[in-house]
Amino acid sequence: FNKNDAPESLFKKHPDTHLILVCQRGITAQALAVQWRKAGGVHLRVLAGGMDAWQHDGYPLVTD
Repeated sequence: FNKNDAPESLFKKHPDTHLILVCQRGITAQALAVQWRKAGGVHLRVLAGGMDAWQHDGYPLVTD
Protein backbone atom coordinates (compact mmCIF):
# COMPACT_ATOMS: atom_id res chain seq x y z
CA PHE A 1 0.00 0.00 0.00
CA ASN A 2 1.42 3.31 -1.07
CA LYS A 3 0.55 6.11 1.34
CA ASN A 4 -0.32 8.30 -1.66
CA ASP A 5 -2.94 5.86 -2.96
CA ALA A 6 -6.56 6.60 -2.24
CA PRO A 7 -8.12 3.99 0.05
CA GLU A 8 -10.70 3.21 -2.64
CA SER A 9 -7.95 1.93 -4.94
CA LEU A 10 -6.54 -0.29 -2.19
CA PHE A 11 -9.91 -1.86 -1.44
CA LYS A 12 -10.70 -2.39 -5.13
CA LYS A 13 -7.32 -3.97 -5.85
CA HIS A 14 -7.23 -6.03 -2.64
CA PRO A 15 -10.78 -6.50 -1.29
CA ASP A 16 -9.66 -9.06 1.30
CA THR A 17 -6.98 -6.82 2.81
CA HIS A 18 -7.07 -6.78 6.62
CA LEU A 19 -5.72 -3.68 8.34
CA ILE A 20 -5.19 -2.70 11.96
CA LEU A 21 -5.13 1.06 12.31
CA VAL A 22 -2.94 2.40 15.10
CA CYS A 23 -2.22 5.87 16.42
CA GLN A 24 -1.09 7.26 19.76
CA ARG A 25 -4.47 7.19 21.57
CA GLY A 26 -6.85 5.56 19.09
CA ILE A 27 -8.80 8.71 18.26
CA THR A 28 -7.24 9.44 14.87
CA ALA A 29 -7.29 5.77 13.89
CA GLN A 30 -11.00 5.54 14.73
CA ALA A 31 -11.79 8.59 12.59
CA LEU A 32 -9.77 7.13 9.72
CA ALA A 33 -11.57 3.80 10.05
CA VAL A 34 -14.93 5.56 9.63
CA GLN A 35 -13.71 7.24 6.44
CA TRP A 36 -12.13 4.09 5.06
CA ARG A 37 -15.23 1.99 5.77
CA LYS A 38 -17.20 4.47 3.65
CA ALA A 39 -14.56 3.94 0.94
CA GLY A 40 -15.17 0.19 0.96
CA GLY A 41 -12.88 -1.11 3.67
CA VAL A 42 -14.59 -3.97 5.44
CA HIS A 43 -11.69 -5.64 7.22
CA LEU A 44 -10.56 -2.76 9.42
CA ARG A 45 -9.80 -2.83 13.11
CA VAL A 46 -8.58 -0.09 15.45
CA LEU A 47 -6.19 -0.73 18.32
CA ALA A 48 -8.36 0.44 21.22
CA GLY A 49 -6.56 3.13 23.20
CA GLY A 50 -3.73 3.24 20.67
CA MET A 51 -0.09 2.83 21.52
CA ASP A 52 -0.61 4.51 24.90
CA ALA A 53 -2.89 1.64 25.98
CA TRP A 54 -0.57 -0.94 24.41
CA GLN A 55 2.37 0.33 26.44
CA HIS A 56 0.28 0.79 29.61
CA ASP A 57 -0.84 -2.85 29.39
CA GLY A 58 2.79 -3.96 29.32
CA TYR A 59 3.04 -5.12 25.72
CA PRO A 60 6.49 -4.81 24.19
CA LEU A 61 7.62 -1.82 22.15
CA VAL A 62 10.49 -1.93 19.70
CA THR A 63 12.13 1.29 18.69
CA ASP A 64 14.95 1.91 16.28
